[in-house]
Amino acid sequence: MRKILSFDLGGTNVRCGLVDEQGQILQRAKSATKGSPVEVATTMAGMADECLRAAGAARGEVACVGIGSPGPLDSRTGIIIETPNLGWYDVPFAKLVGELLQLPTYLENDANSACWGEFWRGAGQGTKTMFILTLGTGVGGAAIFAFYLMSQGVDSGALAAAASERFAGIAALFNAIRWLGGYTSGVIAGLPPLWFYGGLAFIAALYATFFGLA
Repeated sequence: MRKILSFDLGGTNVRCGLVDEQGQILQRAKSATKGSPVEVATTMAGMADECLRAAGAARGEVACVGIGSPGPLDSRTGIIIETPNLGWYDVPFAKLVGELLQLPTYLENDANSACWGEFWRGAGQGTKTMFILTLGTGVGGAAIFAFYLMSQGVDSGALAAAASERFAGIAALFNAIRWLGGYTSGVIAGLPPLWFYGGLAFIAALYATFFGLA
């Protein structure tokens, strides 16, 4: 059975997980996020080898590498455009890690990655619609409506068009949550009242339930 190396790149720590095709976690590793992009990529390659050794596996058994990163970023090119909590700009991070590990490497927004993970193997199993709010060094959010990931890489108009008019209200609510999260992370020191996020999420959940999406 092929394996996958997954990374969560945070502003404080970077975590590595070795998982199988069923989503079972085989090994884990954790390290502080310190240094330049090249130094962090080198640390991540070492964490990957650590997990593989502990699992008695080799790189040849790994199908690919996935990295969940704060953004904004371009998942098609693997470039981190900006990370406010790390101070990185225009970094081809997927390429850096991929060259060190000699494996196909993909980059995705960390909140999107968390949302897909929970939808596949976590709290969202068996649902058609879910919302996740990530609270760490920064604040993020992602949502899946009717099995469709509401990508954070487009504006609210594209969100509404992609999800059809039926989802326009949810898309607008989600975009408001996402904007506030980004604003908070980049401008305000500390979080706004959590009831505000919770209230918007609750309204979105009611909307989804009313239309039979949950």
